[in-house]
Amino acid sequence: LEPLKEMLEVTEVFALLVMDRKEATIGLLEGKRIEVLHKMTSGIPSKIRAGGQSSQRFHRITEGLTKEFYKRIADDMKKIFLGMPRLKGILVGGPIPTKDEFLEGEYLTTQLRQKVMGKIDLGDSSESGLRELVERAQNLLQNHERLLEKKEVETFFRTLGEDPEKAALGEKESRKALEMGAVEVL
Repeated sequence: LEPLKEMLEVTEVFALLVMDRKEATIGLLEGKRIEVLHKMTSGIPSKIRAGGQSSQRFHRITEGLTKEFYKRIADDMKKIFLGMPRLKGILVGGPIPTKDEFLEGEYLTTQLRQKVMGKIDLGDSSESGLRELVERAQNLLQNHERLLEKKEVETFFRTLGEDPEKAALGEKESRKALEMGAVEVL
């Protein structure tokens, strides 16, 4: 059964991040299964109106704590996802200013930032937020699969045009190439 189990194995996984200024949840989408990998809270006090200079000081402190929280999120994302060969993309969800500040602030490493497929507006940064993120990102995920298929078809036609001996078209030719062990992509 080993060959069948290998065929059922998911080859692509997607990193999930839902966040706001209070908490963040990091997850993984593997096939249809959503797994929570890490939950964290910021410890940032809620906005309290204070008068005079203390209001400005309070604002500076909360901004500093917010940046530290973003750094912690990015650090955890790096630890979890940086060396993951099956990682195909990252989806980020949360309130508009928070996720945008995080992504535009370049807290993520360049390798991870390049894998961000999209950002989606959400109000929930808990486990249920991960499910909502996946539901709202279905178009992004489908477009990703279509894009990969399109690239593979383009590669096939390019090979067929430039070097026809390296491409097989039709069932009989494909079977012959398979029997010879000369197939890279089927």
